Amino acid sequence: MPKAFKDYTDKDLAGTVLSLSIPVEGIPKEALTTVFAECFQMYDDSLFDEPLWERFKEDFEGWTVNHFQGVNQYLQCMGYEHLMYHGVHISKGKSTFSLKLYEILTAKEWPQLKAQDIAKIRQYAPKKLISLCNPVVAAEIARQREIPQYYPPLADALVNLVTIYHNDEYKFGGDKYDFLDEKLKVFKHHCHKAGVCEYQWDDAIFVMLKGRALQYYYDHLVTRNGDRKYTFNEMIKMMEDFFYTFENYQTYFMDQHTTTIYSVQAENPNKNLADCVEILIEKVQRIHKGISIHSGHNGLLLMGNILFAVQGHRAFDRVLIRPSEKFDGICLDLRAAANSYVRQQTINRGVNTSIINHYIAFNLTMQDIKFASLASP
Repeated sequence: MPKAFKDYTDKDLAGTVLSLSIPVEGIPKEALTTVFAECFQMYDDSLFDEPLWERFKEDFEGWTVNHFQGVNQYLQCMGYEHLMYHGVHISKGKSTFSLKLYEILTAKEWPQLKAQDIAKIRQYAPKKLISLCNPVVAAEIARQREIPQYYPPLADALVNLVTIYHNDEYKFGGDKYDFLDEKLKVFKHHCHKAGVCEYQWDDAIFVMLKGRALQYYYDHLVTRNGDRKYTFNEMIKMMEDFFYTFENYQTYFMDQHTTTIYSVQAENPNKNLADCVEILIEKVQRIHKGISIHSGHNGLLLMGNILFAVQGHRAFDRVLIRPSEKFDGICLDLRAAANSYVRQQTINRGVNTSIINHYIAFNLTMQDIKFASLASP
């Protein structure tokens, strides 16, 4: 089954890491489909039941129903069936696959196959059910567990990991707006692909670092002989304490008050208002995330920041008079207002150009008549 998902991977988008700070409407469906397919390619038959559910939750953390809706519909069905045939299942009647996948993702405990579902699957596809609820599979797994498991040598796994990290964009450098939790999620995802086990993460952490962060690692987290001094979690905590400083918080706080639609337009003179709104929304979210590291997330503050950033621009007067009750709703209203403003400007420019052309043509005609009358005897 995992090989079938490869057909839905866009080669140009392979390795894409989605930024969940971007509204789902701004993420191409091809990118959502590729990320979905790449994750399911890693779910082979050795992963089933609760471990599969835990892996699914980790890979798609932060996804909403709208994210799953953006995935190719047939691929949604394939993904749902793969989970079902591997012991993860929520029966929602005739609901959409995107909703079923979201329900599995947000379930508070492992959604197991029910007795009636197991009976149906064993009746028409007994060999497909790879789960401990299948007696045949359970007996085979019990036999295999008596055989020592093979893991690739750490050196080989690290070579694989370094190869996957061909782009420094996904490494943590400790710079402004470079958030460790985002890069940590990428690191864990890449470790799964490279064959680096969780207990080996502390030996592989240097691969996800660059610049100042890599220098900090060698200066403070390893001995002169290159041996590790701390566990993986301890190293992460030490880097957070070192790079998430109060000075950074002050910088984010100042940026919060100086980032407006006007400042974004000044920085991007060749972009129209609609494009600038997209840039503004992303910048406001990044600034808010930086502030939240120190003061905690505040949804109302985020909404207030984006409304403050567009104050004074006539294109957004209606949005400011009666804003939506949710941040996503405000962003949708701002995009609609910006697009409407851009369209109206285009129409006005066309009308003004037409008037000017008519005026020039009229003056030329009048001049021709005048010269003709002067030339006549």
